[in-house]
Amino acid sequence: HVYAWRKNASAGRDRRGRMASHVDDDDDDAWSGSGCEAADEEPKVAALTDPSKLFATAAEALDFDKAQGFDLRACKVTDFYGAVKLVNFVRKAVADGVQASELQAICASVIELDDDHLKPVLENDELLSRLEEVFDLKEDSDSAATGS
Repeated sequence: HVYAWRKNASAGRDRRGRMASHVDDDDDDAWSGSGCEAADEEPKVAALTDPSKLFATAAEALDFDKAQGFDLRACKVTDFYGAVKLVNFVRKAVADGVQASELQAICASVIELDDDHLKPVLENDELLSRLEEVFDLKEDSDSAATGS
């Protein structure tokens, strides 16, 4: 339908296929209304301890988690992939019913997580794209490429 509208509009026709000397601006308001504004909003970051709680920033989400008894920033993470694994590990643990108060002890005892935890638990997990805001991460790809 969009293609047909564009084709008609470029041929001097309105959305209904009628000849028009100009496109009716009243109909354009429907395209720029509140329904389209949601697409322009910044993606929300889900809290680790309660994924239904959404925040504008990673810091706000992690502050909420800390108030619940789990401080992700206190966990030892040295590289990006380790951070991804940790976030997914915690999300899976919460989905499996682990309480926030138990997560800190679990994270402290985890030495290394396997690569299965690279697969996101939440679809389009915004926290994963903002890990640099949370941890001071080293670029692991450079050291892997040079062998140092």
